[in-house]
Amino acid sequence: MGLDDIRYDHVIAATEEFRRLGRDAFLRTYGFGRARSYELVLDGSRYDSKAIAGVAHGYATGVTQACAWGLHHLVAYLPLVLPPERAN
Repeated sequence: MGLDDIRYDHVIAATEEFRRLGRDAFLRTYGFGRARSYELVLDGSRYDSKAIAGVAHGYATGVTQACAWGLHHLVAYLPLVLPPERAN
């Protein structure tokens, strides 16, 4: 189980849940902290990149991954999951 399990629809589902719950509740629900360096920007909204990747992994596999991936992996991978017109 890793980043390769995550597809576009998983990232979108995670970002929709983030918006529905609000940032603090989303992070608290899944045990993530706020992003310190990198955020995912999608349609003008900012998301905590590790939390979105971890929750998207949960949508993909049923297991929310508490980011064992290095930040450089996330920064390189997340834009590849999103179609070019959606990746900001």
